[in-house]
Amino acid sequence: MNGIRYYWDGSGFLISGINEIPEEAVEITEEEWKALLAAQSEGKKIEPGPDGKPVAVTPEKIVTVDDYDRAMEAHLLAERTARGYTMREPSDYKDSAVPRWAQDAADWIAHRDAVMLYGLEVMTHYAETGEAPTLEEFKAALPVIVWSFQE
Repeated sequence: MNGIRYYWDGSGFLISGINEIPEEAVEITEEEWKALLAAQSEGKKIEPGPDGKPVAVTPEKIVTVDDYDRAMEAHLLAERTARGYTMREPSDYKDSAVPRWAQDAADWIAHRDAVMLYGLEVMTHYAETGEAPTLEEFKAALPVIVWSFQE
């Protein structure tokens, strides 16, 4: 017996002779303990596994409204940059005499609105149900622009 135990009630690691050890606490080796501490120092969370022994898991990141907003902005920036609009938004050309720019502006305004409405829909659903997609699911579901004017 090495004297290191884990108890899942929030006590965490307990050491014989220092802590009171509940009967339900599970024994772990010094190697397991060191590995768990190393994982914890790297941001992992320690929680009980199915057998009560501690395991290191990657905690779920809590997604915020700002995370969704940044994802939408990055998505829109990538799409407009891929079309060659780096400093200005395509909507800046809505009254252009150049047919491609005018059509790009119309496409962009409709697309930007669709992206923002999707974000609003997600936020409304979250406010009503408490359920929201992961950031990866959110990004994957963002509308993709289709440019009407082809050269």
